[in-house]
Amino acid sequence: MFVVFFTGGATGGHLIPIKQIVREFKKYDLEVEFYWLGPKPRFPFNFEEIKPIWLADFQIRRYFSLKTFLDILKIPLIVLKTFFVLLIKMPNLVFSKGGSVSFFVNLIAYIFGIPVIIHESDSLPGLSNKVSSYFAEKILISFEKTKDYFPRKEKKEFILTGQPVLEEIINYKFSEEELKKMNISKDEKLILIMGGSQGAREINEIIIEILPKLIEKYQVVHLTGAGLFQETKDLAYFAIRNLKRSSAYHVFSFLSQEELGKFYNLASLVISRAGSGSIFEISYFGIPSIIIPLREEVVGPHQVSNALLYQEAGACKVIHPENLKPNILLFQIEEILNNKEIYNQMKINASKFYLKNAGAKIAKIIYDLLSSRYEIIRL
Repeated sequence: MFVVFFTGGATGGHLIPIKQIVREFKKYDLEVEFYWLGPKPRFPFNFEEIKPIWLADFQIRRYFSLKTFLDILKIPLIVLKTFFVLLIKMPNLVFSKGGSVSFFVNLIAYIFGIPVIIHESDSLPGLSNKVSSYFAEKILISFEKTKDYFPRKEKKEFILTGQPVLEEIINYKFSEEELKKMNISKDEKLILIMGGSQGAREINEIIIEILPKLIEKYQVVHLTGAGLFQETKDLAYFAIRNLKRSSAYHVFSFLSQEELGKFYNLASLVISRAGSGSIFEISYFGIPSIIIPLREEVVGPHQVSNALLYQEAGACKVIHPENLKPNILLFQIEEILNNKEIYNQMKINASKFYLKNAGAKIAKIIYDLLSSRYEIIRL
């Protein structure tokens, strides 16, 4: 029985890909126990066969906050628990998605002689993955340019894999009965608005301002984030309650991956943050998009970099947070949806951007490393 540990942060960009990697790994006739050693998810998430072992959530913030000081106090406990968990379980491999907690897991694994693979989802690597790269055996990347930002890049093995997309997102469509029940038409353009797994107040507020104009011509599906749902729903109600097409607005706090995939299949346009998971999902379906990255002072420059690379590919339009105004967003929406040449070219470019079979590639890399280290008989 082999043991593989995953580690990373508490967001969808770190957690969702590992589920698909484990599913792909089942194709190999090999008994493996999979564990998650990291913080609890900040959104509803089913680990399936992966056994979670919780570590305290620790974040490095780019702005002053008392929470940062309190998080620093967690470090000794994180290190101590990680040390004993790895000592007792002694995994055959640690697979890291990045995030502050993962650095301590990777470092202690290296001290114990446990091989470490890191996977960087974003175009700019985070601090944890940069430092962890010094003792990683392989570095998997989702964007070709990412390797240029790692230290000692000439001494490392980089593999371009892309970002795994869950099969639930790919394989499901709404039935006619489901569409009728929700009062959604396949023949009318639909705008899907997402603020990331935790929602986005500034996107929600701008959408409410332009909502009366949007629903004149389009159906709108709006994911607000759980913490912002009631607030946004109430504001939307007052904005459109007297309009004939108020039923064209559909608001949700959160969607399962299967439900999200169904809406991707219907969407004519997606408005989204610039997390790599969202970008690769959108590109899989070839949907034109407007990408609004998080502010650099909040999360660092990686979302801006992701968005600009995607825009350079001709797959989206980028609106920087400081330029996010109702008239600018409305203009971009109208330009994309009402210009067939722009729209069709963006669809083509979005589809080209997607890197196929990322989950299967990563599963094979894990299998090959275990095979070379532990003399597994190959199938």
